[in-house]
Amino acid sequence: MISPRLSAIAGVAQVTISGSQKYAVRIQLDPLTLAARGIGVDEVERAVRTANAHTPVGSLARSDQRLTIDVSTQLGDAQAWRDLIIANRNGRPLRLGDVAKVIDSVEDNQRASRYNGSPALVLAVQRRPDASTIDVVDKVRAALPRIREELGPGVSLTTMNDRSHPIRTAIEDVSFTLVLTIGLVCAVLYLGIGRLATTLIPSVTIPVSLVATFAAMYALGLSLDNITLLALTLSVGLVVDDAIVVTDNIVRHIEAGDAPYEAALKGAKEVAFTVISITASLIAAFIPLLLMDGVVGRILSPFAITVSVSLAISALVSLSLTPMLAARLPNPRQREAGHASLADRAMSGLTRGYGVCLDMSLRFRPLMLILFLISLVASGWLFRAIPKGFLPQEDVGQIMISTRARQDVSFAAMVELQRQVEQVLRASPHVAEVVSEIGATVSTSLNEGRLFVELKAKADRSPLAQVLTDLRRDLDQLAGVESLVTPAQNARMGSQSGRSAYQLTVQAQSLAELEHWSARLAHRMSQDAMFIGVTSNAHETALQATLDVDHDKARQLGITAEQLRETLHTGFATRQAATIHGSADSHQVLIEFDPRLARAIDPLDLVTIRSASGALIPLSSFATIERTAGPRSISQLGQRPVATISFDTPVGIARQIQLPREWTEG
Repeated sequence: MISPRLSAIAGVAQVTISGSQKYAVRIQLDPLTLAARGIGVDEVERAVRTANAHTPVGSLARSDQRLTIDVSTQLGDAQAWRDLIIANRNGRPLRLGDVAKVIDSVEDNQRASRYNGSPALVLAVQRRPDASTIDVVDKVRAALPRIREELGPGVSLTTMNDRSHPIRTAIEDVSFTLVLTIGLVCAVLYLGIGRLATTLIPSVTIPVSLVATFAAMYALGLSLDNITLLALTLSVGLVVDDAIVVTDNIVRHIEAGDAPYEAALKGAKEVAFTVISITASLIAAFIPLLLMDGVVGRILSPFAITVSVSLAISALVSLSLTPMLAARLPNPRQREAGHASLADRAMSGLTRGYGVCLDMSLRFRPLMLILFLISLVASGWLFRAIPKGFLPQEDVGQIMISTRARQDVSFAAMVELQRQVEQVLRASPHVAEVVSEIGATVSTSLNEGRLFVELKAKADRSPLAQVLTDLRRDLDQLAGVESLVTPAQNARMGSQSGRSAYQLTVQAQSLAELEHWSARLAHRMSQDAMFIGVTSNAHETALQATLDVDHDKARQLGITAEQLRETLHTGFATRQAATIHGSADSHQVLIEFDPRLARAIDPLDLVTIRSASGALIPLSSFATIERTAGPRSISQLGQRPVATISFDTPVGIARQIQLPREWTEG
C-alpha cells in the first residue's frame, strides 16, 4: 500500500522495504517420521507441488453463451495443507500433518528490523539521479498525512533519516554567509569611497550579477547546492572589483570638472581593456578545474562554471550598467576645510598607518628579507604538517553502525546481540532514534547487522568527534559482537561497499594467497595507532559440514548426485514447492526440515534418500560428514577473489595514508 504510493511520486527512483514479513505456509518435515512411514522427501515435495496446480482449464460454449470453467483446487492456509493426502500406506491415507509440522509463517524468517526497540517495517526512498533531494522529500512528506489516515490508528508512521535536513541547513548557512558577504563588501566600499551615491553604483552590480548568474546556471542545468553557493559567495568579492575600477575612473573625471555624461563615456572607454583583461585572467585561473576529470572534476566543475559565468557577467555589467548609473551622478559639492566625513578621516588614518609601515620596511631591508625567508620556510613546513584529506568530515546528525558476530552464529543469537547494541545506543544521551536491521542482503551476511542512528540536535549533544568516541567506547564493552561506528556523509566515494569510512581493496590470484596477505595487512594495520576499527571481510571462521561421498557405493545403491543435492537443498535451504495464488497477491509454500533437527548430535545422519529400488537409504550409508572451517562467501572483482579491509582514523589523524612498504612485502 505505501510502497506503490511513494513510488509514483515524481523524482522517486525506488522504494525498498526492510523487515517485511510476507505470508507463507511453511512445511517442516521430520526425517525420523518420514523414515518410519517409508516416505521420501521427494515424494512429499511432488505431492505438494501437484496438489496446488493453478492452470486454466478452458471454457464451455453453448449456442447462446460461453461459460468459463473454474476448478477450485487451491489450498489456502496451513490447516488446509495439513489435511493433504500425500500417500497411502496399508490402505490408509497418510496426510501431510502426520509427517510434518505445517504452520502459518513468513517467507523469510531470518530477517528482522526494529525501530526504537519495537518491530517495524523500514522503507527507504531513493531519488533519481536528476531529481532534487529537497523536492522529493517535500513531496513524500506531503503524501504521508493521507497514508496515515488510510493506515488507521493501529499503525504509526514515523519519518527518520531525512537526508534533506543537512542539505537545508548547509544552504541556510551558506545563504547567510552570502548575505553577510554582500553587506561587508558594501560597507567596505562606503569606507573607501566616502559618498553614498557613488557607493551604490558598484553595490548594485552585486545583485544584478547574481541574478544573471542564476539565469545562466538554470540554462546550463546547474542547481543550487553547497558547491555552487560557495562559488557565488566567492564571486561576491570578485564581481564588485570591475565596477569599482570603472566607477573610480568616472568619479575622477567628474571631480576634474567633466560633466557626468562625458565623464562616464571617457572613464569607461579608458578602462574597458583593463576590465576585460582582468576578467579573462581570472577566468583562465579556473579553466584547469573545468578540464579535470574523475571525482574531483565532477565536484569542482560546477564551482568553476559558476565563478566563470559570474565574472563574465560582472564585466558586462561594469561596462554597461555602471557607466549608465555613473552618468546620473550629481556634481560633487566642495567640502569646506575641517568638515571631512567620517569615511575620509578613517581612510586618512589608514593611509598614514600604511606610510609608517612602509617607511619602516624600507629602513630595515635586511630584516624584512630575513622575515620573508622565514615565512616562506614556515609555509612549506605548515603545508606538510597540516592534516590532509579528500573531503572534510561533516556532521549531518546521522550515524551508521555495522555489527558483526562470529560467522557461524545462529539467527536467534544474532538477534540477541543486536538487541544489546540497540540498548547501548538508546541509553546514550546523544541518540534520538535507532533503526536496526539484521539478515542476509546483497552486501551483508547472516552474521552482520546494520543500525541507522539519528542524533539529537547539535545544541542538545556534544560535537560529532566526542559522540563517536563515546559510542565506540560503550559498544566495545559488548562481548560477542563487533561494532563499527561511521558518521553518515553527504558525499561518499569508493567502488567497494565497506563497513566504515575508508576501505582498502586487496586482490590476489588465488583464495589462499588473498587470505594470507589480507590477514597480514589487517593485523599490521590494527597494531598501528593511525587506524581504528580495522576489519576484513576475508575470514575462515565459518563452520561447515563437508560431505565426503563414496561415489561407487552411491551408484550401487542407485542414488545420483542430483538426488543427493536436491534432497539436501529441499531440507536445509527452505525450498519453494508450490504457490498459493490469490486475487491480488501470491504466497509461497516452503518445505524444510524441522528446525529442531539441529539439536541432534549429527542431524545429517537422519536424512534418508530414496534409491532406484525404492528403498530409503540413510545418508550415512554412503557418505561421511567432516566439520571444517571456511569462508561463508567469496567476493570477486574482475574475476579474481578480492577482500575489503575497512577502517577509520582517530580524530586529528591526517587522512592522507600511505602504507609502509614492509607491511606488504614478505
